[in-house]
Amino acid sequence: APPPPLAAATAGPPRWRLTPARVNLALLFLGGLLTLLFFKGACDQNLKRMATYLAGSAVTSALYWLAAFLVVKAPPARSTLWLALGFGLLFRAAPLTTDTYLSTDLYRYVWDGRVQAHGINPYRYVPGDHHLFFLRDGQIYPHINRAVYAKTVYPPGAQMVFLLTTRISESITWMRLTMVLAEAVAVWFLVRLLALYGFPAQWALLYAWNPLCVNEFSGGGHQDALMLACCAWALWEHRRGRELRTGVALGAATLMKLFPILLFPALYRRFRWGWRMPLACAAAVAAGYLPYIFTYSFKGALGFLPMYTSEEGLQSGERFYFLTLLPTGLLHKVGLTAYPVFVPLAALAFALAGAWALWGRDADRRSAVRRGAFLAALFVAVLSPAIDWYCTWLVLFLPLLPEAWALYWIAGTAPVLYFNWWHGDPDDVFLQNSLIFLPAILLWTIPAALRWYRGRATATQTVPFL
Repeated sequence: APPPPLAAATAGPPRWRLTPARVNLALLFLGGLLTLLFFKGACDQNLKRMATYLAGSAVTSALYWLAAFLVVKAPPARSTLWLALGFGLLFRAAPLTTDTYLSTDLYRYVWDGRVQAHGINPYRYVPGDHHLFFLRDGQIYPHINRAVYAKTVYPPGAQMVFLLTTRISESITWMRLTMVLAEAVAVWFLVRLLALYGFPAQWALLYAWNPLCVNEFSGGGHQDALMLACCAWALWEHRRGRELRTGVALGAATLMKLFPILLFPALYRRFRWGWRMPLACAAAVAAGYLPYIFTYSFKGALGFLPMYTSEEGLQSGERFYFLTLLPTGLLHKVGLTAYPVFVPLAALAFALAGAWALWGRDADRRSAVRRGAFLAALFVAVLSPAIDWYCTWLVLFLPLLPEAWALYWIAGTAPVLYFNWWHGDPDDVFLQNSLIFLPAILLWTIPAALRWYRGRATATQTVPFL
């Protein structure tokens, strides 16, 4: 008999591979564990057991990373998408029942909506002002933070949503549901974006299952969810090449939280030197502010923002993590202090990043998304926020950049910032920021350096060592 073919002779047992059925079974198991952990975290918050809550957050982040790895490696399947979206909704049911122990911003949202419903500009009076005495109650007013000295700090776009929401119900539960609805809008745009890029729709799990977004939007009810919905809209319109709509969407995102305007260079690149996109963005922002300016004043429409930057240590520089890395002893010897040196360096970093976003070479079709993610991450790193929900907008980019390990790390470790509430001395804050940002820098720079090296090696027709 002739010898068997070489392939048949050397073939071993069939390799185990990911199939939709196996992936769905694994996601069912992981989703069940995460559901239990989210409900456990809700109980921990209600009982003010913060050490247990933060330990559970670390476990949920690890399970989320495993689920993200599986869904990215798995073959596309509609059943996987529906499983991901279903569990995403289930996860958000648990934090809806939590006490507002970690943040009381929700009460300010409801208060601002109530004030506007009575025809009063929310930027005019602090909640404790005698002009608003007739609006006080026993459910909302006693829980408002900074009630006796701070006007509202939230931009006009968010104020309009607060007004509309409170016309349905003046309750923190309904305000939380509004933020979950905004998340649903963001996920809808992400699914459509993934289709435009040719990626599986099930990658939306990378947002829907993210523990940071689950806890901070369903539980904390932060208005950053409104910003994320508008940013997803802007990315979708940008991908479709719609110049005017991209500008309007970016303007709407800026009206929700102000800092999404940093994405302008990344989105404007496609319409370089065109006038429609910047004009539409400026018109949207102006249209949002004008009603509040006409009923009060231009400076007054900024609300508590100037004082907030001082209170949070942004004007003194106490907040900035990378400022603490500067050699203050050496600077003092030459007659300088760290803050005047850091601010120009930070401005230079943003200027260079913006120039790169506008004129850098496109590596692939996701270059605009990658540039936007870098600008967002740079903002978070330079700002060094003391609260973790400022990191949520980085999660928006994960379904489109599943290889961006730095974003996973920042989102997964950001809850350690809650330790600032109990251990806010400079040494502890430094350690917390080091845990978040130093590994993230390595996770961002090493893959970027390898991509650059491989591209350079390919261009010179050499074989890279990695």
